[in-house]
Amino acid sequence: ALPILALSGIPGSGKSLMAKTAATILDMPLISLDMGALLGGIMGESEHNMIRALEMAEQMAPCVLWIDEIEKAFSGSSQNSSASDGGVGRRMFGKFLTWMQEKTAACFVFATSNDITSLPPELFRSERYDRKFFTFMPTAQECAQIFAANIRAQNRSYQKELQAMPPRLQALQAKQLFAPTLEQPDFWLQIINECCTSNFADCQLKDLNAPSDQTPQQPNTQPVYGWSTVARPKNKLMTGADISSLLREAKFLICPSPITTTMPAVIYSEVQMRNSVRAIMRSPHFKPYGETNLKDIVKCFRKLHENEFIPASGQCILNFDCYDDDARIYRHDPAKPSAWTNRYDQVLYYTLVGAINHYK
Repeated sequence: ALPILALSGIPGSGKSLMAKTAATILDMPLISLDMGALLGGIMGESEHNMIRALEMAEQMAPCVLWIDEIEKAFSGSSQNSSASDGGVGRRMFGKFLTWMQEKTAACFVFATSNDITSLPPELFRSERYDRKFFTFMPTAQECAQIFAANIRAQNRSYQKELQAMPPRLQALQAKQLFAPTLEQPDFWLQIINECCTSNFADCQLKDLNAPSDQTPQQPNTQPVYGWSTVARPKNKLMTGADISSLLREAKFLICPSPITTTMPAVIYSEVQMRNSVRAIMRSPHFKPYGETNLKDIVKCFRKLHENEFIPASGQCILNFDCYDDDARIYRHDPAKPSAWTNRYDQVLYYTLVGAINHYK
């Protein structure tokens, strides 16, 4: 039997895209299991629909069975919520768990989740999944690669549309949608470090237990590092979804040249995109997930740590080994040399550590 994978993390970090990519790489059909569509109004109909759907997935094997936002499907399967739906959610959940445990068909189960805090704990029992991965806030280099990947994909799509046109119409179109330079991650890395770290000073860490004139040092007090200011730092910390949205908005700010007999080589030039993206990033109206949802990021981090998820990219800006479960704080060590290669990663780390220790 093919493996069963769980992929959790913050919204907009590419979980659904990974499921689709897995199906493409494995060259298998992608089947989306919509739990909402399985619910019926007749006694026992929902459970029957669940059994039938799983049987159909087995008949289509080998395949990738994608359960998107599994927390919405099974959030009502706890003991406390059974009374509200007559126990339907609980029974459907039990049948799904049994199938996961006993399945022999070549169904690659790919379950994604934004919030695993609402899921019943038995779903994460040992050996329930073959692997449990998570996605988190991307680093500066990863953000730059997401920018570049978006541009490359749009350029390829534009080229396909251009080639499908008659030669007469092709002559009236620009040769490329975006300038080739925009496909390079380094171009975006420079903009990210420049525009997303304006509140660098606010997220600097200090020992909140350090002695002062009013509060002397308490014996056996371990340092707890938090933000150096009272106000929550507001830096433009982005997810992949934020980047995709930003690029769409940037194109709207640029007015393409009207069709003439001598069209420019590209529709969106390097200078145009740089100026447009900078303007959006510096605007107070652009509020990416990492600026507005720090509490949700902290909640997600703690639950991922508790259930021993591992990073899907092989690395994470935070180290799970530094998190103290008992004290519910992140043990930052200022004496440990850091290898920050850019300012954005430093701001991201300081902001997240401060948030973990602030929202206890």
